[in-house]
Amino acid sequence: MDDWADLCRSGPLPDIKKPPSDCAIGCGSTVRREAGIPTDSFSLIVIGAIALVAFWLVFSLVRKAFGLVLLVALAIGAWVLWSNPQLLHSVTGTFLVAP
Repeated sequence: MDDWADLCRSGPLPDIKKPPSDCAIGCGSTVRREAGIPTDSFSLIVIGAIALVAFWLVFSLVRKAFGLVLLVALAIGAWVLWSNPQLLHSVTGTFLVAP
């Protein structure tokens, strides 16, 4: 049989019991609430400002990383052409055709 079918046939799930109040960690005395999106204006403004700063940091870092990768690629290409004169001649021959 299918486990899902057995679970559906068994009826509602049993209630999870609250831990005893003499729990060593103190977990019996606290009531947990589900976290939700805040609705007050100040919290929303602060979240928006943090999000803007995070986006700015990410995109500025991505831009700098892209620039560094481009510079490294150009440097490697220049080194390969410098160290291989035949490749340099074939590349410049395609761009600079002698009449």
